[in-house]
Amino acid sequence: FRPHHRLDGSTRFFEELPMPLQAAAVVIAAIHAIFFCRFLLRNALLSKVGKILKRQGNYHLACKKYTQAGDKVKAMKCLLKSGDTEKITFFAGVSRTKEIYILAAHYLQTLDWHSDPEVMKNIVAFYTKAKALDNLSSFYDACAQVEIDEYRDYEKALGALKEALKYMIKARVQQKE
Repeated sequence: FRPHHRLDGSTRFFEELPMPLQAAAVVIAAIHAIFFCRFLLRNALLSKVGKILKRQGNYHLACKKYTQAGDKVKAMKCLLKSGDTEKITFFAGVSRTKEIYILAAHYLQTLDWHSDPEVMKNIVAFYTKAKALDNLSSFYDACAQVEIDEYRDYEKALGALKEALKYMIKARVQQKE
């Protein structure tokens, strides 16, 4: 095979191959195996670096390394430790993973969600996207409890309890399927 030949699929090209096609296939498989091993080693190294950075308290950089290694859950857990609500919300939104949605919603519930409608909206959105209807029902139940205990607003509490019941029923139907 000479580099000036065009790869037009003609039989002449294949006749001029210096080794049988079977041997070429073996070489190609070996090359793929080498690249796969390099990929695994790279990910293992990135995960190790992420672990070290997490221990040092550098959660944002640890998150980045875990993300590069393909471990989004560990990346999210680092962000949760950082307490950076904006980045946690963004990461959950782009990750599109059930477990990450649930982790983000759980975290957001630790904040003053009653005073911030955006946080409340994100909690509902993340549980909905994760199809975590039991969690969503429990959240609405907590909303009702806050309305009663802190604000004595029984109208809002009733609305929240209706939502809790609605999602509890949906969760039961979902479990039966």
